[in-house]
Amino acid sequence: MQYLKKEIRERIIDAAMEEFDKLGFADASIRNIAQTAKTSLGNVYRYFTNKEALYLAVVNPVINATEKRADLFFEFTGEAYEKLPVMIMEFVNEYAEGLSIVVKGSAEHYEKFIHAVISCVAENIKKLFTERHPSILKKIKNPDFYLATASSFVHGLFFIIQQNVDDESKIKYIREYLFYFFNQVESRLI
Repeated sequence: MQYLKKEIRERIIDAAMEEFDKLGFADASIRNIAQTAKTSLGNVYRYFTNKEALYLAVVNPVINATEKRADLFFEFTGEAYEKLPVMIMEFVNEYAEGLSIVVKGSAEHYEKFIHAVISCVAENIKKLFTERHPSILKKIKNPDFYLATASSFVHGLFFIIQQNVDDESKIKYIREYLFYFFNQVESRLI
């Protein structure tokens, strides 16, 4: 049976997802990926120049989706804001395998992912403060304030998401965390 090139590429990526999720980046084997994808080792290298290129093909959709969703999350206000913790958990569940692969990846890849997410969140926090709490801008003198705030927020959110509790508990914890971070923020910056 003849496969279209797109089908072969998809089989390689599916096999790579399985391998990277099971073994992490360092221990993953291109040979095993080729075997699982039912293609030759040479064919894998025709599609992807090396293991890192294949890894990036697997995780880039997750990274891009995370950045886009982070932008969307900061658009919510009022009643819709209450839905945000549910939306965060839906996103986490939708991209669970890809996020797991990023977490299990090399320290370098994980740090790049975290840095991209933190930078995106920092921009959104600055935009949020500028639009909704402009008086805060006069009180903030540290040029790294938004990155520091975003870093704390993202690491705390990841900590909550990785807890070994059911989704309903995570949603409750995320709601509390959002309240802590963003409720009456103007009054806290005296």
